[in-house]
Amino acid sequence: MLLEIDMIGEVAIYKQIKDQIIVGIAKGQLKVGDPLPPVRKLAEQLGVNAMTVNKAYGLLRDFGVIDIDRRHGAKICAMNKTLDELQHVDLLDLQVLLSELKLRGIDSDTLMDTLETMVSTIYKGDES
Repeated sequence: MLLEIDMIGEVAIYKQIKDQIIVGIAKGQLKVGDPLPPVRKLAEQLGVNAMTVNKAYGLLRDFGVIDIDRRHGAKICAMNKTLDELQHVDLLDLQVLLSELKLRGIDSDTLMDTLETMVSTIYKGDES
């Protein structure tokens, strides 16, 4: 698993790790049953504190996409929670993101084109 971490960017490193793993699962790069690197090993590979990776894994576990077993480590699991059950998923975040894009001058047509491209990339092959 190859993660690209921006050490000087504004996005927290644990969030970058979490987000990239979620995208990897959605794109089919990571599949149910695939193991994730142990916390210390991934932290060493990325050059970050183990607590940073641990926090990302904890959020992924809370989101319902990984199981963590102290004996066998973390692995991708079948998503078994519905959107209603994910209390920390806040649609206000989406509203804020859309508002930020509008303030940056992104018009709705450009946004929709970009979203269509992203959706087709992530859902590629799911319609068969």
